Amino acid sequence: MTSDRVVVLFAFVFVVSAQTIIENFATTRNTEERLTKKPNLLFDQKDTPYNYSIKINTHKEYQKIIGWGGAFTEASGFIYSLLLPELQRELIDAYFSPYGLDYSIGRVHMGSADFSLNKYNCDNVTGDYDLKHFNIERDKRYVLPLVKAAQAKKKDVQFFFSPWRYADEFHC
Repeated sequence: MTSDRVVVLFAFVFVVSAQTIIENFATTRNTEERLTKKPNLLFDQKDTPYNYSIKINTHKEYQKIIGWGGAFTEASGFIYSLLLPELQRELIDAYFSPYGLDYSIGRVHMGSADFSLNKYNCDNVTGDYDLKHFNIERDKRYVLPLVKAAQAKKKDVQFFFSPWRYADEFHC
């Protein structure tokens, strides 16, 4: 089942007296609508223009949010490397300063990902279960300079590393 509506996870929530107001933005596939401002919603509003609802149980915690951030990809590192130093600083400030998005966490792909310049991996030796041939030489050119710039701006930024696969490599 496909839907033309894409729910964008950018909701700005404000508490006003007993009601919670949600500032609503939408992006819709196959239209010019990109983060388009929509009428505000109330969490306790019964009738909405959409066929979905959000129910929040404030008495039960399922997960703890450990940070807010984004992916550090080879493509973003490549673009970063093309910027003049003052624009590099401006970009890092926009993402990691308290006056910007104030990111606190980043995901770094191990081997290539969908935003890599081409496909590669960190260990081409079959059966190397001890990872004696594991290396990140390729990432030293574009990914690690971006990681180091983020660390220089925000000392307590955290990273997690995850292997990635292209969608066309899955055979379902």
